[in-house]
Amino acid sequence: TEPSAGSDALAGRTTAMLTEDGKHYILNGEKVFITNGGWADVYTVFAKVGGDKFSAFIIERDTPGFEIGPEEHKMGMKGSSTTPLIFKDAKIPVENLLYEVGKGATIAFNALNMGRYKLAASDLGGCKMVITEAVKYALERRQFGQPIAHFDAIKGKFADMIIGTYSSDSMIYRTIGLIQDEINTIDKNTENYYIKVGEAMERYAIETSMAKVYGSEIFGKVTDHGIQILGGYGFIEDYPFAGAYRDTRIDRIWEGSNEINRMIITGYMMKKALLEELPIRESIQQIEDYLATDPNGKDKTKGELDHEIQMLKAGKMLGLYLFHDALCEYGQDLKHEQQLTEILANIFIDIYTMESTISRVRQNIESGDDERTTLYIAKVFAAEASIRLLNMALTGMNGIYKGNLKNSIIDNLKNFQVRMLPKIDIIGMKRMIAEHVYSKQSYPF
Repeated sequence: TEPSAGSDALAGRTTAMLTEDGKHYILNGEKVFITNGGWADVYTVFAKVGGDKFSAFIIERDTPGFEIGPEEHKMGMKGSSTTPLIFKDAKIPVENLLYEVGKGATIAFNALNMGRYKLAASDLGGCKMVITEAVKYALERRQFGQPIAHFDAIKGKFADMIIGTYSSDSMIYRTIGLIQDEINTIDKNTENYYIKVGEAMERYAIETSMAKVYGSEIFGKVTDHGIQILGGYGFIEDYPFAGAYRDTRIDRIWEGSNEINRMIITGYMMKKALLEELPIRESIQQIEDYLATDPNGKDKTKGELDHEIQMLKAGKMLGLYLFHDALCEYGQDLKHEQQLTEILANIFIDIYTMESTISRVRQNIESGDDERTTLYIAKVFAAEASIRLLNMALTGMNGIYKGNLKNSIIDNLKNFQVRMLPKIDIIGMKRMIAEHVYSKQSYPF
């Protein structure tokens, strides 16, 4: 990050000029908001060689011409060091070039990919901590003659916290499993093993972006609910949530802001569709055939999550339906319709999270796990996600067609609605989820 290059990372102005003898690079420029800047002994720094070749360098703390600026006074994350870095004719040996000239973006973006995943996992741990502390308080704090945990509004908050955390957990485990399976196919003795590992991780860049966006926003909501449950005490520094509330806010900004990550998610899907790697045209025929079937017909699947599986299938079809119409209307210019691309990204995230949660619970059931609470979590998440998907699709379609929807589109949306409307007692299931958490007196999964 530089003063004039935040989200637009490749717009950095730090330069690296090769000396006449070819033995050193001379770096000039400034970096800002560098985590652990005041503590580190070794830094990975990105600069443009020859003015345009984005490259990475390993720089040691005592390098002449390299200065570490003053500590930033931050809202949160006070246990970390954050400083600017200044380069004034800093002399860097050519051996300190990381990888190749002009290949810095490969390093930077793969580091971001895994950084996003690790941030999501860190946020998951934060969610579990907040829930555990909030449960202990709610069971002890008495008002109107009973623990506040017994009030229905508080049960609803705990259920939302648990559902968000469990679904994030499911997405995170699924994502790292996919990445690890891909890496396991690579022979460790092969030439350029770690480059191939990087390429394998890059294939799941969209999933890591989804995990980062969803995980950071869930942590923010969970922490906010935790403070609300503690009431005035939640606002006091002596209690654990004031620091967590400040700390979690940065998670939606660093490792690529959530707005940028949403653009990446939809942009990737656009690229796949326009290159015909994503068979969206064929999918439209499948959608038409699907909508031609009876929406009130009985589910063909058998099991306790049969309706949720059908809702997931309908949600995927609905997302493709909106995506297809957006591409037909805007083509490559869709990337400039950022409110619409955010809606599409949110749809993709909800579908991936919904599928991850349902798959996890189905696997548990098939392995003989008779835990009912996770079943309720999957059902409630699927129900609420389906409602969101329907609302987002309607908003997106109205945006594409400027509020003038054809009768055929309205009929199709109604068809999807019949298939996706929840058929469960969401409120009752949320009560049971909360009661299970109370019985364990901590995050239970």
